[in-house]
Amino acid sequence: MKQTMSKTVGQGLGTAPTVQFFTWSFIQQLILALSVYSIGVVNWIFALKFVKLSIAYPLTSLNYVGILLGSYYFFGEQVTPIRVVGVLLVFLGVLFVVIPVRTSGTN
Repeated sequence: MKQTMSKTVGQGLGTAPTVQFFTWSFIQQLILALSVYSIGVVNWIFALKFVKLSIAYPLTSLNYVGILLGSYYFFGEQVTPIRVVGVLLVFLGVLFVVIPVRTSGTN
């Protein structure tokens, strides 16, 4: 979410050499993007209170899934089959990290 908001703000700047940074529209989008980012930081701190870091940090890799979908739906970016396979491999890797391992003798 944070990355798609940042891209939206960046696209609002345009490509002209005399870009107007401080238009009202730009400031609104920037404040929204920074707010979403700040909420994410606070959520991360709260999550670490309840979840082990060795579990929580790999879950951040799931951002790749959200960014792939967000870039496709919100920005019309091309999603190739190889990108989908790559994101699925990341997702599977995260599952291997966060799924508890049963050792013999425990139920």
